[in-house]
Amino acid sequence: MKLSEGTTLQGGKYRIEKSLGQGGFGITYLAEDTRLRRQVVIKEFFIGELCFRENETSQVTVLSEGGRKKVDHFRKKFFREAQIVGGLNHPNIITIHDVFEENNTAYYVMDYHPNGSLQDKLKELRGPMAEADALRYIRQVADALDEIHKKQLRHLDVKPSNIMLNQRGEAVLIDFGLVKVYDEEGNPLSTHSSTQNGYSSCFSPMEQVFSDKDTVFTPATDIYALGATLYNLVEGTVPPTIDKVAKMKGNLPFSDTTSQPMRKAITEAMQLNAEDRPQTIAEFLKLLPLKATDPSVAYQKDLAEGIAFFQVGKYVKALSRFLVLLRVYPAHKAEIEEWMMKCTEKMNDSESGGGETLRRKDNPPTPPKPTPTPAPRPKIVKDALLLVLIVALAFIFLPKNCKGGGELQSIDEFGVDTPVVDSFPVDSAWVDSIENDVFWVDSVDTSVVDTAYYRELNSHQYVDLGLSVIWATCNVGASRPSDYGDYFAWGEISPKSEYTKENSVTWEKSLGDIGGNVQYDAARAGLGGSWRLPTFDELIELKEKCKWTWTTQGGHNGYKVTGPSGKSIFLPAAGWHYGASPNYVGECGYYWSSSPYESDTQRAYFLYFHSSHCDWLWYHRGFGRSVRPVSD
Repeated sequence: MKLSEGTTLQGGKYRIEKSLGQGGFGITYLAEDTRLRRQVVIKEFFIGELCFRENETSQVTVLSEGGRKKVDHFRKKFFREAQIVGGLNHPNIITIHDVFEENNTAYYVMDYHPNGSLQDKLKELRGPMAEADALRYIRQVADALDEIHKKQLRHLDVKPSNIMLNQRGEAVLIDFGLVKVYDEEGNPLSTHSSTQNGYSSCFSPMEQVFSDKDTVFTPATDIYALGATLYNLVEGTVPPTIDKVAKMKGNLPFSDTTSQPMRKAITEAMQLNAEDRPQTIAEFLKLLPLKATDPSVAYQKDLAEGIAFFQVGKYVKALSRFLVLLRVYPAHKAEIEEWMMKCTEKMNDSESGGGETLRRKDNPPTPPKPTPTPAPRPKIVKDALLLVLIVALAFIFLPKNCKGGGELQSIDEFGVDTPVVDSFPVDSAWVDSIENDVFWVDSVDTSVVDTAYYRELNSHQYVDLGLSVIWATCNVGASRPSDYGDYFAWGEISPKSEYTKENSVTWEKSLGDIGGNVQYDAARAGLGGSWRLPTFDELIELKEKCKWTWTTQGGHNGYKVTGPSGKSIFLPAAGWHYGASPNYVGECGYYWSSSPYESDTQRAYFLYFHSSHCDWLWYHRGFGRSVRPVSD
């Protein structure tokens, strides 16, 4: 259906290099302008459900006479979209250089921006963007929207994936496929969108989601999307959909790293009713802080607090502070991790009697002397106290909706219980924010996984959960789904009697993804065939697309994980190994991925869970963890 690589257009003026993507109404290509010797982007009008391409000639034909009228109608709108964008002259709006007809369809040619989009930028960061950077990009997009609104246009599709970064690192607004034109009084001149009325589930306001052909959009519609985009940048996660915004009644979930001025600007822009939002770009810009807090000054202050805890022997509090800094100040990663390592070394020393006393579940503290009964806590704090104890550390440094990562295991894996509640500001607002952020699971369930749908691959049973890969029913080294199985250091194929960084085979070894490599993949080495370790993305798919129920099977705690197909696997909470002894067996699960941590050759990604929380993290390759195989 797409033009082949090397295809030329306009008598050889443009040569197709590759396809960049395809939507319902068009295909986008990376191409070379052979005369100017530069790369450009070419958008081709092509309705996949109605059109067909002849491979030999590249000609586009309409599959039916009934569809020809619809194709002609939207091709005119495609041309109109190019004319509208071509009439805009702004440094933060995409530039169209050419428009033409060929192959019985239409094309227009735009600038190519190799630095990707803001969505790509967020994927690289794997978390929130610094407020100073987010403010700079949002102001640039706001300036573009101001120009668009002055032309009586509404963009109606503002989101990070439609904001590219040019060679100077400036934001450029693209994709005018939903644009609409109005007169001076705000009356629609005509519907110029090449895709009818559309919307983005997390970036469009109520009036757009529930629109019809007669809906009139004001600049406030684009301002909602701009506020939602700013939320995405500073929070590191997509904003809630409009139905969730309605239920929240204006109380959007923010992390503690987002400043109050930023929260206010976003909240005002994302008001449910259009008339309650800023009505112009100028009004929205007034809500934005003039500048973000100087990160160097704030960093030194926050770092000093962590060091102060460390110097007085409060290693748990110090480490929790450094975990926050690691997320907020990624530019200072090396210095922060150096302090984190100092903390973990001191915490290891304390296991043998020195330093701060670190409590274990198997070594409870001496009961304190009786004290007078305190006044009752507020109900919300009482109800959430246990939750706070379990997830406090994870909450303060993981990105929203459990889509980030961090060094949680620098505490848990050294045998330290979660810190006492007075290490954190426990109040009802803070607890409410946790309730909007934590990975929730069903309550304890004693049901077992139905074995009726087990199948075999290379003599090993698997379950098709309805995901991109099939999942084995047992851990490597286990004979039953409830058995813990063997433990493996990352990149090693045999269990060991002792696990340390010193005897880690892959410690500081530069490796790519090890999935399917019999030298490093315990699943491939143990099960053979096409079995392998799951990738980072496949672990995330398992986490986000399945229902997780904490349960007991075969006498072992773990999760019953039910996929979109309705079928389930059981992941036992096998704990982890470091040194010669197992830790947190029956309480937590740690499952390796095949993906190394990109920024550090000492670490790799894994899936972590306990009875009320599940997420991905990264940590030392030398730890012994479980392996659950997958296959394509």
